[in-house]
Amino acid sequence: MSVQLLIMSSDAQVRYFEVLPVTVAELDRVLLTNERTVVAMVAARVLPTALLFQILIRIKDWDGTNPNLAFELPHLLEPGNLRLGVRAQRASEGLEVPLRVAGGGGGNGSFELKMWFELPSVATGLQVWAEWLERNLPEHNVELDVHMIRAAAARCIPLW
Repeated sequence: MSVQLLIMSSDAQVRYFEVLPVTVAELDRVLLTNERTVVAMVAARVLPTALLFQILIRIKDWDGTNPNLAFELPHLLEPGNLRLGVRAQRASEGLEVPLRVAGGGGGNGSFELKMWFELPSVATGLQVWAEWLERNLPEHNVELDVHMIRAAAARCIPLW
């Protein structure tokens, strides 16, 4: 995952602050899981040109205790640790979509990352993928329903 701070173009900021996003619970997905780890995509909100969501991380150590993840963000994003991404499909080719981190926090075995990506206008398919080799979790992909996302984007309520 290439980590980027939440920096939107002025055009994207206008679109973000001028509409009420639509929450789509059907986009919640478990991305990775084993006996000590769960990584899930939750709380998806659709904007006319972007998808915002949270990555929920729950872990236990080998002894069953919940480690304090409050200060683990830099470690989580180092090579070999948690990796996340988005792939868009169009025609017969795939492309990586820049995934941006907007913040995060946690503790006591739980951590949440707020993330977002701009929706590719020509995508015929979207996948969110994750891997965490340090925790014995190879890459896993989940499909997102592009039609559902576009329908939700059309339901965003203009505020002004």
